[in-house]
Amino acid sequence: MQQKILLLVLFFLCFSIGSGLGQPGQSDDRQTLLELKKSFVTNPKDKSVLRNWNFDDPNFCNWTGVTCSGGSIRVVVGLNLSSLGLTGSISPSIGRFSNLTQLDLSSNMLVGPIPASLSNLSSSLETLHLFSNQLTGSIPSQLGSLVKLKSLKLGHNELFASIPETFGNLVNLQTLALASCRLTGSIPSQLGSLVNLNSLKLGYNKLVGSIPDTLGNLVNLQTLVLASCRLTGSIPSQLGRLVQLEELFLQDNQLEGPIPAEIGNCTSLSLFSAGYNRLNGTLPAELSRLGNLQILKLGNNAFSGEIPSQLGDLVNLNHLNLIGNQLQGLIPKRLTELVNLGTLDLSLNNLTGGLHDEFWNMNQLVSLVLAKNHLSGSLSKSLCSNNTSLLQLDLSQTQLSGEIPAEIGKCQSLQALQLSNNTLTGRIPDSLFQIVELTNLYLFNNSLEGTLSPSISNLKNLQHLHLHHNNLEGKVPKEVGSLRKLETLFLFENRFSGEIPIEIGNCTNLNSIDWCRNNFSGEIPSSIGRLKKLTWLNLRENKLVGNIPASLGNCHKLTLLDLADNQLSGSIPCSFGFLKSLELFMLYDNYLQGNLPDSLINLKNLTSISFSNNKLNGSISPLCGSSSYLSFDVTDNRFEGDIPLQLGKSPNLDRLRLGKNQFTGRIPRIFGKIRQLSLLDISNNSLTGIIPVELGLCKKLTHVDLNNNFLSGPIPPWLGKLPLLGELKLSSNQFVGSLPSAIFNLTKLLVLSLDDNSLNGSIPQEIGNLEDLSSLNLEKNQISGPLLSAIGKLSKLYVLRLSRNAISGEIPVEIGQLQNLQSALNLSYNNFTGPIPSTISTLDKLESLDLSHNQLAGQVPGQIGDMQSLGSLNLSYNNLEGKLKKQFSKWQADAFVGNAGLCGSPLSHCNKAGSNKKQRGLSPKTVVIISVISSLAAIALMVLVIVLFFKQSFDLFTSPIASSFIVEDSNKLVLKLVSHEEKHYQETVMC
Repeated sequence: MQQKILLLVLFFLCFSIGSGLGQPGQSDDRQTLLELKKSFVTNPKDKSVLRNWNFDDPNFCNWTGVTCSGGSIRVVVGLNLSSLGLTGSISPSIGRFSNLTQLDLSSNMLVGPIPASLSNLSSSLETLHLFSNQLTGSIPSQLGSLVKLKSLKLGHNELFASIPETFGNLVNLQTLALASCRLTGSIPSQLGSLVNLNSLKLGYNKLVGSIPDTLGNLVNLQTLVLASCRLTGSIPSQLGRLVQLEELFLQDNQLEGPIPAEIGNCTSLSLFSAGYNRLNGTLPAELSRLGNLQILKLGNNAFSGEIPSQLGDLVNLNHLNLIGNQLQGLIPKRLTELVNLGTLDLSLNNLTGGLHDEFWNMNQLVSLVLAKNHLSGSLSKSLCSNNTSLLQLDLSQTQLSGEIPAEIGKCQSLQALQLSNNTLTGRIPDSLFQIVELTNLYLFNNSLEGTLSPSISNLKNLQHLHLHHNNLEGKVPKEVGSLRKLETLFLFENRFSGEIPIEIGNCTNLNSIDWCRNNFSGEIPSSIGRLKKLTWLNLRENKLVGNIPASLGNCHKLTLLDLADNQLSGSIPCSFGFLKSLELFMLYDNYLQGNLPDSLINLKNLTSISFSNNKLNGSISPLCGSSSYLSFDVTDNRFEGDIPLQLGKSPNLDRLRLGKNQFTGRIPRIFGKIRQLSLLDISNNSLTGIIPVELGLCKKLTHVDLNNNFLSGPIPPWLGKLPLLGELKLSSNQFVGSLPSAIFNLTKLLVLSLDDNSLNGSIPQEIGNLEDLSSLNLEKNQISGPLLSAIGKLSKLYVLRLSRNAISGEIPVEIGQLQNLQSALNLSYNNFTGPIPSTISTLDKLESLDLSHNQLAGQVPGQIGDMQSLGSLNLSYNNLEGKLKKQFSKWQADAFVGNAGLCGSPLSHCNKAGSNKKQRGLSPKTVVIISVISSLAAIALMVLVIVLFFKQSFDLFTSPIASSFIVEDSNKLVLKLVSHEEKHYQETVMC
């Protein structure tokens, strides 16, 4: 009997196993699952994932994420592997689940394409969720055959594809979510056929083109998301047919035109967001028909006109954002009827008028932002009269005036108060410091005065205190040290004085302190070193004295340290080598001295330093640990030695200032690797050698100053190939040779200073190419040749100095074309000849004119004496002649000495007999003829006198009286004898 029972059990068992193995659906699905698992890589941190997907386990319906059908034949109808941390790809074998209705592989890290084989599931698949993976490739158009599909979510992948037009065949689709897939192309108009669709999310892609009118056919649509694409065109009026639409997201596109009035038909709409577009026109009054609207965001467009008062009908409105448009007119009083309004942002418009007192009765209002409008008036004393919910009040840059009313203290729930950029006056009321919930207090850029009350200690929650750019004065109260949550403290550009309170070290959450441009005195408190979160410390332009506290080296997170323009002394602390995050380091205009500590070599993140105008000495090598410099300035110290080559390892260095030190050696050739360099100042050092040719690679150079060194050799012609060069200063060196013609190709040149060298040759005609030049200084060289007429093309010249050269020829009349010449025209100590051109008198801005020590001839043009702007005149030591006009009498005689032919005030008076008055206007040829005739007449007259003399003498010598008379005074005798004989002769001899 027992044997029969055992045989019966074995029979049924074998039958059961045989029937299970015999069903092709069951065995195929199990095999497909195992193939699918091979394509996945499970999360190594969770080894239990898909562990039970095992070949040895025949009951695959119990495997993770698998749902099977009921009945005797069990097949896979659902596969949900969402959020299991799967990687790998999706096997094409997934298309073999012929009965699959739901497939969810979302929120994993799957890569590769979407298998086209999914289209094989057209007879069963209703849900396909592959969103939030890393799938790539295109969306297979074959998916358009999944006609039973109700939900398709492929969003948040890297598909870089267009939306297949075949999706228009998915007529049973209720949800289509393709957001954040980097989709391209346009929105297919065929989507308008999906009449059962209630949610369409295509936003956050790269879609272009317009919104299809056919979307107006989706009469069951409740959610439409087209935000953050690149859509253009206007909002279709057909969207007004979507009477069941509840959410419409169109923001962050390039839509333009007005909002169609038909939108007012979407009476189910609770959220309408179309900000950050190019929409314009006026706001349609039809918006007031959207009685269910709770959120309206139309900010950052170009809407104009007034805000429709009908918006006051939107009784359910909770959020109204019209920021950044061109709205004008008054703020409608009816907005105060929006009893459910929690957020009102009308900032960045052109609204005028004041704020209605009724706004303070809106007891649901949480945030009121009206910043950057043209409102006027003062803050109402009705502030927060019936509102205990207000958290944010922003009236910054609204032209508010008057004082902050004491009633501000009624806003006890206020967390952020922004009244900056107005013209508020008076003191900060103590009642403000009773708003204990305040976290942000911004009162900067006003005209507030008085002291900072110790009551500030009540603001225990304060995180940001910005009072800069006011007229606050007095000491900063020590009670500020009780603000333990404070993160930023900006008091710069006020009149605070006294010492920095040591209690500031208690504000251990501070990350930014900016107290520059005040009158703080005393020493920097070492307690600041306790502020371990500090990233920004700016105490510039105060009256701080003493040593820099070494404790600042404990502020390891500092990115900016600015102690410039104080009266600090001593040396730079070695502890600063611990400030490894430091980027901007400013110590200029102090009395610091000594060598730089070697530890500064650790500051490898420095981008900008300025130690100028101190007394620091030694080497600058400790500053050369960074290769990220943008600006480096150690001007006017006592640094010495060679310029470190490491400075050339900052490829983005823009400004390099090493002037007024004691550097020796040569200019490093490695500077040619600083391709971003725009300013190079190594002036006033003791550098030698030539200018390295490698600098010619720095094509962005705009300013080169090598003045006052011992540089030698010719001026390199490659300087003329620096296309942006605006200032070239090579004065007071030992350069030789002629002016390279290439320099005159620098059409952007504004300043050219080559004075005090040993340059020779002449000034070429190409000088006229430098049409933007404002300063030209070639003094103290050996330049010769003429000054060409091309100089007249430099119409923007402000100063022209060519003195102490050997320039010859006449001063060109074109010099009068330099109508902007103002500071100086100095041509002294040259070999100029000819007359002074009268055109100089047209330089009506000129302040200094020096033509001394030349060989100029002729008369001084009287018009020069009429130049009202002239404050200095020197025409001395030339060959000028004639009488000076009375306009020159105001000058000292020194201005004209050394001109033998000049007379008249301020020189000696002209002699009428010896003046040239009668000969004025005679030509040189006429003067020669008159001189020859006069000489011949004089000789004839002399011969006649001699003959008469000897004739009279013979008679006189016969008389004794006559003899004695001759002996006594023979000269007088001649004159008397002549006068007795002929009075005409006497006049001739006297002449």
